[in-house]
Amino acid sequence: MMVNMKVELLMFIFLQTLLLIDSIRLLPSKNHESCQRVCNICNLNFKRIAEYERHIKGKAHESMVKRNSITEDEIYIEFQSSAPNWQNPEIKPKDLIDLWDYNELGTLGFKYRENCLHPSPTIKNLTPYQRARMWRYIRDVMGVGYYTELAGILAAVDNDEFGHLRIKEVFESLESYKVIANFIIAATKTGNPPTSIVELACGHGLVGCLLAYRFHNLSVHLYDLHQRPTFDAFLRAFESRGCKRPNALQVLPNIVFHEKDISESVPFIKDSVVVCLHGCNEVNSMAVELAIENCASGWIVMPCCIRKEQYLGSSCQVLIDDDQNRFSLLIGALALNYNAQEIRNIDKRITNRNILVAGGVYDKNDNDNNLDDENFKAFKRKRMPKLILS
Repeated sequence: MMVNMKVELLMFIFLQTLLLIDSIRLLPSKNHESCQRVCNICNLNFKRIAEYERHIKGKAHESMVKRNSITEDEIYIEFQSSAPNWQNPEIKPKDLIDLWDYNELGTLGFKYRENCLHPSPTIKNLTPYQRARMWRYIRDVMGVGYYTELAGILAAVDNDEFGHLRIKEVFESLESYKVIANFIIAATKTGNPPTSIVELACGHGLVGCLLAYRFHNLSVHLYDLHQRPTFDAFLRAFESRGCKRPNALQVLPNIVFHEKDISESVPFIKDSVVVCLHGCNEVNSMAVELAIENCASGWIVMPCCIRKEQYLGSSCQVLIDDDQNRFSLLIGALALNYNAQEIRNIDKRITNRNILVAGGVYDKNDNDNNLDDENFKAFKRKRMPKLILS
């Protein structure tokens, strides 16, 4: 009996040792992607610890920390002024004081569909505490202290008769907007500065409004077959709660909605950045082709559905069961087909179609030979500079 117990104990110790060795072997190196560092104050991600530590010690971070020096009473007063329709006696100052943490996507109790946010729930469906945390997220989403009025703008949309704010759409729009805005800045630094933005299949139009608000010097053209009442609610909210530029009569004087097919956007595409979010199947390739064929300053798409035949051909069999792996493969095929310069993602807990692909930015100084339009389109497909990222 004692012998059997000793044998079992030795076997248990042996197995535990093997598990420990395996766990040590599988630990990522300190610069592995899984060890990514996030500065919630500055809303920046760093894959390398050294980069993160340099940032934490830098003046930019120090300045942002000072911007966030706010008391519970001050943040509560701001919340009451910014979002009076979101107030509730259950919301306390302590619910608002902490910076948003993206892990809250999984801990706040939002409704999920499999592994990402469910598309149906609206902000009106949230509990008071969830609404308080949502307000803090929107307030700081562009970086602590920047565009804090966005929280009041979206609260005003939610208070509008036609302002149907779905939780997933808010996160999706704000996070994809940040990627698009950074790409536009990179395109401006790298190549031919855009004079406009053209969003195709724009849907409710929130991203277009955000782009028009941020890039007030660019005209923004939105294309979809129908203009939804929600878009008008966005315009009303920006006009009532947004900040006008000096000498401007409107908050968003630079945005135009075209109730037309995307093929009719050609007159505005030259020297523009073409945007297409969650376009299905051929809409993505149409957006990129329109950008290339009409000499846009760049393009960025966030595909929803992609048919295998579009980029791999009918002879290629993709025998991958996992939907996300299949989707990622087809994103890579799209990127290769159009000579993409940047591929980024937003948090996969927001949407499982979370990858943005961008390209088409050429250095205007490279066209020294004064190529004709047709040759220049081919030239743009082959020779792309590396983007100057922020």
